[in-house]
Amino acid sequence: MDYILYLKEKDITVIERQSFCKLDHQVLTLNWQDDSTEIFLKGLSKYSTVSVVLDFIDENLRYEWVPKLLPWEKPSMEKRLTAKAKSEGSLFVHTQWLPVFRTNASGREEQQLLIASVLRSPEVEHLFNLFETLQVTLVGVYSYAFLMGDFFFAKVAPRLKISRKQLNTPFLLVLRESHCHFRQVFFHHGVLKISRHIDLELAPHDKEPVFPALIHETKITVKYLYNQKILPINAEVGFVYLDVERDNEEQVIEQFKQMIPFSNWQSANWFAKSGNLNELLNIHEHCQNQGALNVLMTFLFKARPGNFYRVLYAESVRRFLAIRKGLHALWITGALVGSYAFIQQGIDDYLLSEKKQWIESQSHQLGIEKSRLQRSINLKYNAEDIKAIVEFSESLLQNQPAHFFKQDLIFLSQVLQQNPHILMTELTWQINQKFDSEMLSVSLSGQVFPFNKTYEMPVKWVDDFVSDLMESPRVHSVELVQEPLNRRVQKSLEVDGKSIDNDQALPFAVRFKIRSDRMTPSASGDKTE
Repeated sequence: MDYILYLKEKDITVIERQSFCKLDHQVLTLNWQDDSTEIFLKGLSKYSTVSVVLDFIDENLRYEWVPKLLPWEKPSMEKRLTAKAKSEGSLFVHTQWLPVFRTNASGREEQQLLIASVLRSPEVEHLFNLFETLQVTLVGVYSYAFLMGDFFFAKVAPRLKISRKQLNTPFLLVLRESHCHFRQVFFHHGVLKISRHIDLELAPHDKEPVFPALIHETKITVKYLYNQKILPINAEVGFVYLDVERDNEEQVIEQFKQMIPFSNWQSANWFAKSGNLNELLNIHEHCQNQGALNVLMTFLFKARPGNFYRVLYAESVRRFLAIRKGLHALWITGALVGSYAFIQQGIDDYLLSEKKQWIESQSHQLGIEKSRLQRSINLKYNAEDIKAIVEFSESLLQNQPAHFFKQDLIFLSQVLQQNPHILMTELTWQINQKFDSEMLSVSLSGQVFPFNKTYEMPVKWVDDFVSDLMESPRVHSVELVQEPLNRRVQKSLEVDGKSIDNDQALPFAVRFKIRSDRMTPSASGDKTE
């Protein structure tokens, strides 16, 4: 809230949040009888919020015992009692169910209900009509007495170290508002019961008679509690004195202990404490002379306690503000979600671009590696040639006329698998019939690789291939027709850099014979490349 209007019988005090409790702060006071209030309200910004604090002598507090009701039955009771109070001349009505129960003489369980009301007056009605006419943002209507009670329980009692058990006992709270003006409030079961103004008719600078006169008024209040049967006769009553000036608060407590307690009072059932609000609340030095009113207004500005009197216009304004606040929160949430999605999309795009660059880099490196391997291993037969040979071999094995391949030459593929440096380029065969057995003569031409300008390994690989052929039980004989190198020493010594072929594979040829018992009667000859 931005402004607080403090309403009393004689005038209206305006408290502004921005200039509140500052050096050279001037208090604005409005008169009920002129148009100063209307002029002030017209000058407010449409965004300014206003709260009203009522401090009238004719504020009525009534406590009634009603049958104990279920939660859903209480609203109808509140509505009926509110209508009754307004029909009796009340302008504002507040109802509150108190945590106080009893069983009456007939055995019925009852609960105490507070009915606080402010009598109707033309000036107050006109003020609230101005709020609605000028569309002032009215957010709350409070009672000064109950606001002081909330302030005491929330801020002062914990600092005075008053226990919860003591707060439930009967006690009087006295707040010094000015030199001769005091506010006296009676609490029982933690509930405000009586609020009373005390005006001492003393000279402004006459300090000596103040405290005895205050204790005398306190004694009158205690007797009133006994006479009205609010408390049993001679029941213990606690006492709390609060001041905003650096005065001798302990003197008030000592005089209370000397004049008020009866001889039968048990010390465990009552307490007496005092405190200086400036020291208890750590109020700034330039705010210490503002009085008790400003202390309560500070509490209202910061704590924002719940609304007390229900006013239809104020309720409508609060609902509107709640809806607007919810829409703002929804808009902010949507903006945050959108920002998060945008940032997440940006992060994903960045990661994808980084991954794309990495893949392109890997692809480029693989291309370079492929080119290097192609330059280092440049065979006569590429992958397509090898694939064609494999496909031809598969089709040849499936061919019915070449049935002998499946039976008699199956070992040849096994031998080739055992010698990975041998590549078959040409295969020819001839069937020769000799008496009761048949011989299959096979001629194989191929390449041995790789050739790295030395003949040692190619010759060894060819010799291993011939040895593997000889180990087959069906091979009758093996003849190396063409060697990859002439084994004569003189020939080997004649090899130099100029005579070495650039090809990295050397040709060779092998002829071997295979015994076969399942050949066809007619001789046949075939050739494959």
